[in-house]
Amino acid sequence: MASNLSSSVYQTSDLIHDFACSPCKDDGLNNEAQFCCGECRKHYCNICVAHHNKLFRKHSVLGKQDLSKWLGYAGHSPIEICDKHGDKKLDMLCEDHDELVCYVCVSLTHRMCQSIKHIPDIAGKVKSTTEFKQFPFNVRLTSSKLQSLSDKTLQNKQSLKDAGKKILAEIKSLRKKLNDTFDELETKTNTILQDQLHDVDEFLQEDIDKCTQLHDKLRTFLEAIQSQQDDTSYIAYRKCKDKMREAESLIQELSVKPDTILTFHSDPKIEQLLSGLNTLGETIAFPCKNTWKYFPLSHVFKVKNISKSIVKMQSDVEGCGLGGICELPGGEILITDFKNNKVKLLDSQYQVTATCD
Repeated sequence: MASNLSSSVYQTSDLIHDFACSPCKDDGLNNEAQFCCGECRKHYCNICVAHHNKLFRKHSVLGKQDLSKWLGYAGHSPIEICDKHGDKKLDMLCEDHDELVCYVCVSLTHRMCQSIKHIPDIAGKVKSTTEFKQFPFNVRLTSSKLQSLSDKTLQNKQSLKDAGKKILAEIKSLRKKLNDTFDELETKTNTILQDQLHDVDEFLQEDIDKCTQLHDKLRTFLEAIQSQQDDTSYIAYRKCKDKMREAESLIQELSVKPDTILTFHSDPKIEQLLSGLNTLGETIAFPCKNTWKYFPLSHVFKVKNISKSIVKMQSDVEGCGLGGICELPGGEILITDFKNNKVKLLDSQYQVTATCD
């Protein structure tokens, strides 16, 4: 199964295979099997079968041309297979639990349920409903939104790379104004920058992966929904409804998520404070993988104006690092300075009036 969301291929994908390679599955990978050994009772991909054949030269290995002779072959589409009982077909609907089941599920889990219906008896009726006819459009619409969000995130990734190059140029320009002592500082600063670029890249890639996986699953189910087989299309329709809820939830989450930005702030006192510095400046990426979980957004705010105030005290050892801020009923501002381990109280003019260690 291919995806137009990303050119990357992941071994640990959620692609649905009729038969998965047994050794790969044991290693947490998801590769399609191309061979089956009845004596080992296992399936193998092209790579694993080579190792098998070296160890068991006398075993009879069957290829795809003998698929009907493979262990576990049931002649069913992967969409029709019961998730709990892999060799059984989903042929019933438990209306009590609103769940697709096979006959083993019924005998083990749904024996006391009052309403168990045979899928062939209800599949044809569902296909004639307005909801079913509208469903492909809704799937395509959701897939389109996922595609747009993925494209937007890819653009954000590229802008971060460009920002990283620009910041690196600023670092190099600043470096020329200083002496050879900057060699070590430049190395440290570049390392921090690359680490942050890597972190935000992974942070954004997670969103792309989520979109890609849901997009692929929705497309697979959509193809089955539009097939001529009532049973298959109904099962795909039921499963696709669950994935649609996941997709809509993801779309809502990512739609309000701002683009990650990367900036660099050089230290204006760097020449005077050279001996006490560890890096050339500070790079900030927000939101990123490590900070996003602390800032869940339900609304996108627009900044109306910006002003700067000095809140550093003579007793402060480090530069101020503000980790929290709130406005009190009387208009005073309370801030936490985590670098100096202090809580500071500001008046309406943003002047520090009291501190608490």
